[in-house]
Amino acid sequence: MKTPFSRPGRSGATAIEYGLIASLIGVAIVLGAATLGGKISAALDGVSVHQPAANEAMAENGRGG
Repeated sequence: MKTPFSRPGRSGATAIEYGLIASLIGVAIVLGAATLGGKISAALDGVSVHQPAANEAMAENGRGG
């Protein structure tokens, strides 16, 4: 059904526009994951450094470990 506002012949251009938007979103997700992944890895490495000391302290106090 045609409406007074329909523009014929734009389906190809619209598909390309959606493809460009999807690719930009994908790039943003990859860059965000790479940035956050490094920060999360650094934070977990910092926690793992202190883990043996925490286990020793718990064992000395009779709390398991």
